[in-house]
Amino acid sequence: MDIVQEQTILDDKYFLHRKIGKGATCKVHLGKLKNENVDLAIKILTGNEKGGNNSKHYRAEIDMLKKINHPNIINLLDGNRGILKKPDGRSKLVDYIVLEYASNGELFDYIYFPRQGFGEKFGRGIFTQIIHGLNGCHLSGVAHRDLKTENMMVTGEWKVKLADFGYATLLAGRNGNGLLTTSLGTPGYAAPEILERKPYLGSAADIFSCGVILFVLVTGKLPFGKAIIHDQFYKHFIRNDYDTYWKIMSPRLDNVSEEFKSLINSLIAYDPVQRASVEEILHHPWMTGEQPKYEEYVEEFERRKAMVLKMKEIEAAEEAKKKKVYKGVYRGENDEIQSDRFNEEVTVQEFLGGSNPYRVKIPGKNYTGHLNHLYNYFDRKDKKSKSIDVNGNSAKFRVTYELDEETIENLPEFEVDKLAFDVELKRIDEDNYIAEFTKVSGAKHDFYNMYDEFLTNSEKK
Repeated sequence: MDIVQEQTILDDKYFLHRKIGKGATCKVHLGKLKNENVDLAIKILTGNEKGGNNSKHYRAEIDMLKKINHPNIINLLDGNRGILKKPDGRSKLVDYIVLEYASNGELFDYIYFPRQGFGEKFGRGIFTQIIHGLNGCHLSGVAHRDLKTENMMVTGEWKVKLADFGYATLLAGRNGNGLLTTSLGTPGYAAPEILERKPYLGSAADIFSCGVILFVLVTGKLPFGKAIIHDQFYKHFIRNDYDTYWKIMSPRLDNVSEEFKSLINSLIAYDPVQRASVEEILHHPWMTGEQPKYEEYVEEFERRKAMVLKMKEIEAAEEAKKKKVYKGVYRGENDEIQSDRFNEEVTVQEFLGGSNPYRVKIPGKNYTGHLNHLYNYFDRKDKKSKSIDVNGNSAKFRVTYELDEETIENLPEFEVDKLAFDVELKRIDEDNYIAEFTKVSGAKHDFYNMYDEFLTNSEKK
């Protein structure tokens, strides 16, 4: 008698469970090794049939992580090509990476959703871990090149670890002279020499990104838009006019110490030679200040974790109380729409672990009207909608936001992930549909802003 396979199996040794993430080049599943009960994060590379950048970044992540062994860097467990077998008997050859699973998600979430920075004391405790992780990279001869809070993972014990090494490379450079030339990363975190397409030192570029991260950690805000001469804030760093920068930033921030300002100045300096080294950072007066005790540190993260759920519950209650109907979503005849983003049934752990709370319930039987509105809303000159894939009672299309004119003009050769997301309209019963938004690539901050804009600012059909 044949035994029916009930789970997806990878390479005949990993069981794949629910999907916990999705990117432009991969899908991430929670998985386990056969006969072991340890959770793993398993990346399955997608869209790699023709090679190209997907394959290049996949290979880089494996090769660079193999060189590093550090408690503040996500641990590589396996990376290979193997057979993915579905429960229905289908199978295909895939490239995959197996990483340790950081159950508390991305550091980004603990800043963005509570809408507040950690302050100097707790920011110092987190930043110390980040710098130690970065030191582990550099001592291993690796430049990360895409450091940001989205690429910092938080383990079940609240330890912060550097992750996502797809843009990483050797510090020595292709020619062994220590200079890198590829312009890539995330514009808001990228060093000015990268944005200006100059040869650059990978270590100095990583230090710059850490300066942006520190500012976000402490204040909850970005220090500038992009590190270019046209930026209204960063132009003062280019002119070495730090006093003017802090004068115009002060009204936007809670009080920050002079030591904090001094460290930021040395991290995001325009001239890479003027930036602090890892050793100088660790011995900077701000870094030697008070650190939270472990109990306080855990309590602060737990408090923020609870705030994520509390925020959802409050907004859900307010929406129900006001019976708010969002403009811009096609409602059909006498129908209402309700955001499901803050559904109180979504637990914090589900939210941080990868469930998708970005969905809109649309009562009404007008399937064509709903679909046309969704598609037309995103079919604008600054956005690009791909063809609709209709299957039974669901339809799906992908939206890619084109880069703004300033970025195209100033950063024509910069390799950056554009914001892209899938929009899927699904019928859930005879009278109701759900429009679900899933980020594919780009910055999470941009994705959340897109979703909020869709709910509040689109025009009614």
